[in-house]
Amino acid sequence: MYLALEDDYARIQKRLSRMFGMESTQNFHFATKSKALNEGLEEQLTNFMKEHPDTKLL
Repeated sequence: MYLALEDDYARIQKRLSRMFGMESTQNFHFATKSKALNEGLEEQLTNFMKEHPDTKLL
């Protein structure tokens, strides 16, 4: 899970395409927005981990 909070969707797609090619992967997730740390970020990450228990890195 990669939090690209200073990027928009188009920019992160372009960057990922340059890094990894055009092939997509079901095992890579990114977000360009999140809640603030004291306003629910921990809960968001916990829920992500529950939905994707094989996650290796946040």
